[in-house]
Formats: sequence, structure tokens, C-alpha cells
Amino acid sequence: MSTAGRDSTRKTKKMTAVATNIRSAKGLCRSLTHKRVLSGVNAAIVKSAIDHHVLTLDEVHRFIPKSTFARKVRERLPLSIEEGDRLARLARLKAYAADVFDGEEDAETWLHESNPALGAEAPIDLLITDDGAKRVEIVLRRIDYGDYS
Repeated sequence: MSTAGRDSTRKTKKMTAVATNIRSAKGLCRSLTHKRVLSGVNAAIVKSAIDHHVLTLDEVHRFIPKSTFARKVRERLPLSIEEGDRLARLARLKAYAADVFDGEEDAETWLHESNPALGAEAPIDLLITDDGAKRVEIVLRRIDYGDYS
């Protein structure tokens, strides 16, 4: 096997090892680094997060169309920078919500319920844009510091 072939195999094994260790929003957040997003997040990482109930397919499909995501998983293609960035934003805010609410179950409930502080929208619905994510983060920060009950 050539050096390039061995390097490719090592990268695939390393990516598979990383992908199978996604068991929390914090773990996913650590995997979706700036460098990895720019180089193209392997769809297997996202699939692993779904398999371990860190993300749901519905959440992923808010950012990546069903057929596109299925094709990228099937063909082992990387996500685009935009797709990776959106999922990194989702993972970061899910991890922050889990910290604020002392657990992922309460965080999930909060993320999916209508919220008066967000104009009666569910926080998850706002994460599609950077501005919406900032609004969610502000509310989480206020809850974290005791401004909201």
C-alpha cells in the first residue's frame, strides 16, 4: 500500500473513532471545531450523534435537507462549511442549555417549547440563523444568571 493510501486509511480510522464517541452535546461540540468545520465535517459524526440521541433527524433536517444528508452519509461525503457551522451552533447551544438546566432532558424540553422571552417561538426554531441563535443564547445566559425563573 502506498503512503497516501496508508494516510487515507489512518484518517478514516481516526474519523471513525471520533464519530463513535459522540455521546453528548458537549462531545459533539468538541468534535465540531473551527478547523474541522472549515475542512468539512464528516457526516458520520452527525450520524453518530443521531444514533446516540444527541441530535434528532428532525433537528438535522432543519439545517440539511433529508436527501442531501442521506447522500452524504451513504457516500461518506463531508458537510459543507455552512452545514457544519449550523450544526456546530446547534451543538453549542444544546450543550449550554444542558449546563443551564442541569441535564439534557430538561434542556431538550426547553429548546422545543414555545418561549415568551423569544416572542412565543421555540428556541430550536431560532437556531437556523445566527441572529436567532444569539437571541437564544441571551435568554439562556439570563436564566443561568437568575434573571428568569
